[in-house]
Amino acid sequence: MEPILQGFSSQLITVLLGSEKNNGLTASNNIISIAINDNGDIFAGTFNTGIFRSIDNGESWIQINNGLTLPNIRMIVFNDSGHVFVSSAPSPFQGGVFRSTNNGDNWIAVNNGLPFGAIFTVSIDSNNNIYAGSGFGSGVYISTNNGDSWNATGLTNATTVSLTIDKSSNIIYVGTLY
Repeated sequence: MEPILQGFSSQLITVLLGSEKNNGLTASNNIISIAINDNGDIFAGTFNTGIFRSIDNGESWIQINNGLTLPNIRMIVFNDSGHVFVSSAPSPFQGGVFRSTNNGDNWIAVNNGLPFGAIFTVSIDSNNNIYAGSGFGSGVYISTNNGDSWNATGLTNATTVSLTIDKSSNIIYVGTLY
């Protein structure tokens, strides 16, 4: 049986049916999100110390924050080209989306058209359109050009805390606070 990864708000990554894997992570690394790319690299987004990557099935972790200016990572996703996108929401007044085109080695902010403030979630549909869920009443935004620019969707005036996309139908499911 393949190991299943479990993330939780603590300093450890646990491989179910295995043992704790935290070489390179410390007690201050509160893990909020975990994602695995097509190469099997594991990415862990933390509450206050940015992003960590493991290329050896979780045996060791390195911090990969070059260019990442907001280290509170809420969600990690990958497009078909292998680009990594993360949402950041360190406070109600800061946040955004960051993109890496080199497996997390370097990051750039891609926020042109996004509202000022927290971005809680990000997801990608089967056409590689990227959706960002904005906190504090701004709704959902879409990018059709790899994050270079963003436009509001029909869902506005909602605090979006989660969203996922059924890639077989491109139906978007959005979780809001109100």
